[in-house]
Amino acid sequence: METVCQTPIDSCELYSPKNASILYLCLLYMHTMKKSLSIIALTFLLVSLPLYAWNGHGHRTVAAIAWFSLDNQDQQKVTTLLKEHPQYALTWELEYKQLKNAPDLGLFLMMRASHWPDDIRDRDHPLSAEHHGNWHYVPSEIHFPDDFKLEYEEEDVNVIWGIGNAMDQLQDSGLGNDRKAIAMAWLLHLIGDIHQPLHTASTFSDALPKGDLGGNKLYLLKDGEPTRLHGYWDDALGEYRDISKAIKQAKKMIRKHPKSNYPQLTGDKTAADWADESFALAIEKVHRKGDLVATHIKEEAQPAPKEYTKMASALSREQGTLGGYRLASYISKALED
Repeated sequence: METVCQTPIDSCELYSPKNASILYLCLLYMHTMKKSLSIIALTFLLVSLPLYAWNGHGHRTVAAIAWFSLDNQDQQKVTTLLKEHPQYALTWELEYKQLKNAPDLGLFLMMRASHWPDDIRDRDHPLSAEHHGNWHYVPSEIHFPDDFKLEYEEEDVNVIWGIGNAMDQLQDSGLGNDRKAIAMAWLLHLIGDIHQPLHTASTFSDALPKGDLGGNKLYLLKDGEPTRLHGYWDDALGEYRDISKAIKQAKKMIRKHPKSNYPQLTGDKTAADWADESFALAIEKVHRKGDLVATHIKEEAQPAPKEYTKMASALSREQGTLGGYRLASYISKALED
């Protein structure tokens, strides 16, 4: 059973999108009264709240790779900008102060902001109006064995559009820093999303004539429990809440997958090109060209072959590292003077 953190927070995650309103009130109270809750009181609060796997670790890891790929000047610019994000005053500032063995503030803020667009899915979140569900993916149709379509119009609102929109806002000299900080959070998140193959791919069949919604209607057994295929891949980088684990993993991934390993980093590839790459990986690797054992009937889910699990972990690390490098490049472009 996962241990819930105590005060001072041991570099672990306070926030879950499902308990947004309760935690927000708690942190706001602590900030307003300028005092900390006792260890017992805060521990009781956290134990009482439901904990959900929300795939923040993967986004934090990609953001950390990007942070370590930025020069000092850009790191400082990101730090200054993200302190203008409305969530900073609400919770992030206090969360950081409560951390034991805290990382650099800018690194913490980039990691924290990277999954903020998922955090605000909860309608009780005070900033839930900033969420846009269709920004997280690009629609496609996969009909095995040989009918594959990744089709969209340039003006369609999807993850490709979302990345471009975030860049436009970050480069808009007339936009306030609070709005730019929100755009930065979306950029951090969406470049992570687009490198997860199932954010670009849905299969269609007689059993699922309206599609599997990016693997959300297909199931595999994981640790004996039926797991949505999309969640299986979302969790492939790990399910840790301890931010120090994401930092450690990011450094390890950089060492194992240096920039020289990625010819894709040369040239002028766009977000649309990244979507094409992920779409191809979804067909060949995720769905094994139609041979994956995933089923739409939850009760009939089967375990994935061992080699599939190893492949998913390895591919996710390769894609996550590539996404981190590309994210750093886009951040540098967005913050050019």
